[in-house]
Amino acid sequence: MPETALIRAGFPLILLLGLLAGSGGCRDKEVSVYRIPKEPDAVAGGPSASPAAAPSPQARWTVPAGWKVEAASGMRLGSFRAIGAAGASADISVIAFPGTGGDDLANINRWRGQAGLPPIAAEALASQIGSLDAPAGKFVLADLSGTSPTDHSPIRLVGAWLRRPGRVWFFKMMGPAAVVDSQNGAFREFLNSVVITESAAGGPTAQPESGNGTANTNDLPADAGGLGPLPAGHPPMTNEASQTAAPSPLTWQAPSHWVKRAASGMRLGSFSAVGPDGASADISVIAFPGTGGDDLANINRWRGQVGLPPIAAEALASQTDNLETAAGKFVLADLSGTSPTDHSPIRLVGAWLRLPDRVWFFKMMGPAAVVGSENGAFREFLKTVAVTGTAVPSSPMPSGPVPTITAADETAAPSPLTWQAPSDWAKRAASSMRKGSFSLGADRSVDLAITVFPGDVGGTLANVNRWLGQVGLPPITESELDQLTVPLQSAGLTFTVVDTAAKDHSAPQRIVAGLLPWNGNTWFFKLSGATEKVEQQKPAFLQFLHTVRPTPSP
Repeated sequence: MPETALIRAGFPLILLLGLLAGSGGCRDKEVSVYRIPKEPDAVAGGPSASPAAAPSPQARWTVPAGWKVEAASGMRLGSFRAIGAAGASADISVIAFPGTGGDDLANINRWRGQAGLPPIAAEALASQIGSLDAPAGKFVLADLSGTSPTDHSPIRLVGAWLRRPGRVWFFKMMGPAAVVDSQNGAFREFLNSVVITESAAGGPTAQPESGNGTANTNDLPADAGGLGPLPAGHPPMTNEASQTAAPSPLTWQAPSHWVKRAASGMRLGSFSAVGPDGASADISVIAFPGTGGDDLANINRWRGQVGLPPIAAEALASQTDNLETAAGKFVLADLSGTSPTDHSPIRLVGAWLRLPDRVWFFKMMGPAAVVGSENGAFREFLKTVAVTGTAVPSSPMPSGPVPTITAADETAAPSPLTWQAPSDWAKRAASSMRKGSFSLGADRSVDLAITVFPGDVGGTLANVNRWLGQVGLPPITESELDQLTVPLQSAGLTFTVVDTAAKDHSAPQRIVAGLLPWNGNTWFFKLSGATEKVEQQKPAFLQFLHTVRPTPSP
């Protein structure tokens, strides 16, 4: 008979959850049940970061025969090992994050980096994921083959994520390609065995056991706040010190020229630094319980975000530095790469600080020129960080209005607009980057994104060339701009409508977009997908632009 275990694990967190205690492996399939206690009511970081309202889920799954159950560690709720021929093994992990856990593109690019693959652009996402309808819900599936960063042997990563109310669950198997190949069927059976039930009771808790588990290959999200390298909204900044909640509260003083943004997702601090041409770098502060992964995992995660392959442990010393401050010793990273969308030079400067109960990540990422000019300011920012040693209010970071979308599709800061989408468009959750998000077409493969940035964001030509690059077309000159753009006027607003098909109708991917300069910002309404499917949706998109209106004053 299968053995059944009920394990409750938990300790107070800012954002994430406690862990389970593992049990020894056995030859029979093992049914395990895990309950995550309800989190504290006070969580810093804005509404999307507050999982307190979510019920406490209880997870149950059946471990395939032959898998060894290992002690959970780090952020794992489940940890297993599948042994193949000649003793080679694949690592299987289960973790959960509050909120949405990042969008699909961020998740797939994080795992691609772990498999030694470069990141992809949004247009290629559909070819990289699948789905599995299971009793627990619809899993998003990924199957990636790459090479080991240490011995360059073939490796494979098979993973899935499942979004449930209040959190997202990640299931992943990674190891030598031959072992993962042989266990792929068992992994799908494992997913089909998962049952998650919502429960209001948290009950008594127990500290997680420690064990000599294997390295955690399911490391932190590539961008825990769900943001790309460029910012969206820019609420007014104050010069007040920013603070986070107990148990290890920090304070910091941001440079006066950085623009403070509303914290969201798992962010405890969020800023942008705007360069002279309007391009911006994004600065984030997040925290995770425990050690937050080892230095090699952290540096390889960030390398993947700038399009660089992972490195082996022997090369780690050349990739990191240290900075001694009043708060402690920061580990520093400075990485230069290329954007996965337009292949422009980007740079990531980051640091992590380990405290007794958690690790803090400070990161600046964006166009190389902007990050280069802000590197000194970023280091000075780190030097202002201090551990207060006392609890602070649960929502101490004053910020501007948090962007929201109402039933009428109304966005908030920084320059409110409203719009009315057709009834057959599938509305998706907005994020810190997106003010509005929709999926179009019968197969929902055409994407509509609405974003806003300060200034002119480089001007029309720069944006047109960026979009041409995203669909694989060469840039144009200023004299050719009129061939790809037309004005569209509605309700006192003037859009510049761009269609990349005007450059080349044979390109497999197409972007139709509307640029709207308004109140010192530039709004982008971008339709993208397969050429013929975008063509089908273009009339409705243009009509949609006619519905955009400034929000009436109260």
